Amino acid sequence: MVTSAMRSIAGSAILLLSSNLYAVPPVYTLQTGLGGTDLENKSDSYYYLTGATLISKGLSRNAIVDMQAEISAYDYADHNDLSGEELFLQATYSYTPRAGFRVPTYSVALRHLEEYLSYDAMDASTTSLILSMSYRLNDRSSLRGGLKSGRRDAAGDSDASSYFINFDYRYTPEWLLYTNLGAGEGAFTARSYCSGAYGSSSGNWNWNWNTSADDCDNTFVTLGASFAINALNSLDLSVSHYDYDTPSGEITGNVYSVDFFHRF
Repeated sequence: MVTSAMRSIAGSAILLLSSNLYAVPPVYTLQTGLGGTDLENKSDSYYYLTGATLISKGLSRNAIVDMQAEISAYDYADHNDLSGEELFLQATYSYTPRAGFRVPTYSVALRHLEEYLSYDAMDASTTSLILSMSYRLNDRSSLRGGLKSGRRDAAGDSDASSYFINFDYRYTPEWLLYTNLGAGEGAFTARSYCSGAYGSSSGNWNWNWNTSADDCDNTFVTLGASFAINALNSLDLSVSHYDYDTPSGEITGNVYSVDFFHRF
């Protein structure tokens, strides 16, 4: 459910973007990917397709507003209950106090995610507020960190809060290496495995929908590399390690993905 605050902020951002002052043409992206999960010896693979658009408008030399929208479809090989569609909307305001190489950029973002799964009982919506700061360390590397707080409305409502740190390193003009670290509680998507999708029976992990187990603590680390094929196409490879502390017990494992991006 879209909150009145989100409608107000999104409406204001659209109004600001309607003029051509400091505006740039919209960016359209098509993303397709293959992924695999291996959590507590339970594996699955999935395919997804995402269409996205990004509209940016500079409000001044120091401030910019970004409007982002994405529609995604997921198809799981074994656990079809997780297959479905997602709608992602985000409005971001960013401010850089002054010109200069090592000057931080401060951002505030309002995000909304709608999840429509094959198993209707797990449909959910999440609205969150994100505060972050990015800092360019040198001509090759940058650092970004922030806090995220939100609410996930589903069969079992839960708070969804976390913090994160991202580090990017431009190894060559074509290769970008990155690492993401994060910790938090609550689920933003069913694919985070904090939605109660796992339950324990005599020490063996079985797939089931346990909506009462909607809250969990989690930590993760991601290592990835992005390769620019040309000006319009890129390839991304990543592996993430997750550690979840759920009401049913601890779940650890890895998620792998290969993504192809095309920019129109």
